[in-house]
Amino acid sequence: MASNTKTCSVERKDAIQVHDHCPERPYVELEVPQDAKRVTAVTFGGISRDQGWADRSEAVSFTWWDASVKRPEGRGDLRTITVLNNRLANDEPQNWSDRWTVFHGPRRRLWIEALRPGDIIQLIPRAMYMAWVNIIDEGSIKIEYEPKELEEELQGLQLTSNASHYAGGLSVERQDIRLLHVEPGTFDDPIRCSFRVASLKEVEAKGIDFHALSYCWGDPTEREEIFLSKEGDFDNVKEGMSFSIGKSAAQALRRLRLERETLVIWIDAVCINQDDLEERAQQ
Repeated sequence: MASNTKTCSVERKDAIQVHDHCPERPYVELEVPQDAKRVTAVTFGGISRDQGWADRSEAVSFTWWDASVKRPEGRGDLRTITVLNNRLANDEPQNWSDRWTVFHGPRRRLWIEALRPGDIIQLIPRAMYMAWVNIIDEGSIKIEYEPKELEEELQGLQLTSNASHYAGGLSVERQDIRLLHVEPGTFDDPIRCSFRVASLKEVEAKGIDFHALSYCWGDPTEREEIFLSKEGDFDNVKEGMSFSIGKSAAQALRRLRLERETLVIWIDAVCINQDDLEERAQQ
């Protein structure tokens, strides 16, 4: 059964003027709801005009509206996109509306598809150059989205534990670390891998070569499954157990993975047992 579309919206009706020297501040903003599975459309609207005159025939009014997104820490930034330029040198307020969907060009499609619960969409009035004035009467934002099913919401609230996938502890004396051995594959292939323990004291002596990855952990609810063999059971990597990692870490592995040889890598969020407080402190 298809999901019902839900909406949320915000509207502001305050007369303000924005000049070139004014700081960039949202006139109105709206948070993507926590129960949103997928945003399908965003509609921006307003009533605005420029100063009503120009000393020469400009191609466009240097007063406009931008759409921006303020995101929780750990999420990559989304680009700011211009929504609308006011009509040039027209002293009649324009009542405008612009609905963005995933079908309206690649820039807007990617922008819409990247929206996640907790993102705050902002509508920002702008003006550039002396004497140009963005005169605002109203502004609004409406979000259309597919809500999560109850089962999906419950799953999102559960803490994913991978503790059972880590066999034994790491020796502090030997300065042990776990290295992730990622099997060869193309970008879209399933990620198949295994853990192997190595001693930092023996890295140079044994010629152990590996990469270390530092990255933003991202939204903890955005996960991807990889396939992990038991430690030491490297022959059965293709029959590996499902292992949940952050989506940003999975994307990094896909980009770094080699097509013809094994990638050896250390990633803190994956190679450290996050449920073992002692191990986390030692590592």
